[in-house]
Amino acid sequence: MTGTLTTSTGKIPYPVAWRRVREDAAWLDRGDFMGPDPIAGPYELTLIPEESVGNEFVAGTPYWIRYWEHTIFGQLGSFWTDEISPVGMGSPLRVGPVSAAVPELPDSLLLDFDATGFTGVTAMTPSGGHYRFAITRASQ
Repeated sequence: MTGTLTTSTGKIPYPVAWRRVREDAAWLDRGDFMGPDPIAGPYELTLIPEESVGNEFVAGTPYWIRYWEHTIFGQLGSFWTDEISPVGMGSPLRVGPVSAAVPELPDSLLLDFDATGFTGVTAMTPSGGHYRFAITRASQ
């Protein structure tokens, strides 16, 4: 289940995904991804229209994601550690496919990276949209 969430401190500015927690667990399993990660941080995305097909994302609109402790959240959706390939498998990080919850949000991503961070993003939506984004690291 995916959607927007408003808390006592205000609306969270990105889609939130809800997942089932095991009955014997207090929280979702984080795996062994905790610790320093050179590619972690916020990123700004710019659509490359000539490499994109679909109308869910538009040129000239700034988008953002954050990669943190092997999770991804932002305007392309939210993805948990077990939905993302291990960094050790090399570039690109493969995300999903996940069950489509919001038709205009990607159900899978490919995130190209090098030792310093992400270098490009490809997003695929359930409707058949295929989007390529240029990406730059944003300030914290």
